[in-house]
Amino acid sequence: MMQTIWSNLYAGANDDTIKNLYNKNGCYVFKRKMHDSGKYYAYLKANGQSASKETLTYPAFPKYLLPPNAIIEEIEKSPKLTLKEGFRKENWEEIVGNFVCNLDDIEVKSKKCLTSEEKLLKYLANNNSKDPDLYIYSIFVINLINETTIYCAHLLDITKKHNGSYSKKSSQYSSQLLPYITKFKNGLINSEFGHKPI
Repeated sequence: MMQTIWSNLYAGANDDTIKNLYNKNGCYVFKRKMHDSGKYYAYLKANGQSASKETLTYPAFPKYLLPPNAIIEEIEKSPKLTLKEGFRKENWEEIVGNFVCNLDDIEVKSKKCLTSEEKLLKYLANNNSKDPDLYIYSIFVINLINETTIYCAHLLDITKKHNGSYSKKSSQYSSQLLPYITKFKNGLINSEFGHKPI
């Protein structure tokens, strides 16, 4: 199932595309469409409670590095994402992640050493302060294990609140993602839960 989603979302991408994006270890940021609490309950009600709430509560996934099939299968339970009626690219693009930046590549003026969360909060506050921001920003630790294997660990999600400030996403509307390892070669990709080899 993951290969089907990947091929439809990332047609034309190859091993080099992935390696060029993730060319160094670090904390990477991805974003996806945000659903507020009202949309969350409306979505479940409209789908007769049959929709998977994880569709709305999982983080923005790393671009190209889709999570294991167990996650994809949970998301696919939602009527708007089911594959039984064919692949609906626009719907899937709303719930997977788009690359924003590697946190190491952005400069934030501060007199103290900032955590990944603090750095992203400052960056977003400085760059998106006047605009409505309808995205979830997810931080992942991404480590290259070898030429065809990447380790992904979700740290946290950040959203813009009604008062205009950015903060960590409420745990009530978040689903924590376990670390996983993605292997790719010759256009084929597979992800499995697991920790980074020592």
